[in-house]
Amino acid sequence: MDRRDFLKAAGASVLAVAASAAAEALPEKGTGAPGGKKMAEEGSVLLAPPCGLYCCICMDYINKVCHGCGCTCGACAGQWHDRHCGIAQCARSRKLESCAQCDDLPCTTLIQFTVDPVWRTHAPCIENLRRRKKIGKDAWLAEQAAHWKDEKNLEAWLDLYRECSRKWNEKQKSGD
Repeated sequence: MDRRDFLKAAGASVLAVAASAAAEALPEKGTGAPGGKKMAEEGSVLLAPPCGLYCCICMDYINKVCHGCGCTCGACAGQWHDRHCGIAQCARSRKLESCAQCDDLPCTTLIQFTVDPVWRTHAPCIENLRRRKKIGKDAWLAEQAAHWKDEKNLEAWLDLYRECSRKWNEKQKSGD
């Protein structure tokens, strides 16, 4: 399933509302993540989803509505993300923890995901996966945690996310 099919199946209006709510709940510039710069250490298995994103810098995670992709607690967005993500479904069908273990890395689906003209926050996925493959998931998670503890890195990321969210909302309003 490609991104367009995913959006149609999930309901673009629902996603637009969620993106708008997440953008409104973003921490103000200079404040970092809610509760300071603390990044989650527990449940690290959920913080390295199949696609190569790092869940601790996802707005659903920061806004405490998700524990990480694939979380099965039933009280957060993690299970929804996992069920509706074509990348997660592909990895699961191949019995892989992530695309880093796939012989087809990078495949067309992953390339399209990373070059999305609106969600530019997906851009590092392929290189993240290559790095995970080289050093292992745990070492990669440690590198990510160290990188995102830097306030400048986190603020730049949040600025990019705000921009992507605005573009997404504009696109949804225009009906494209």
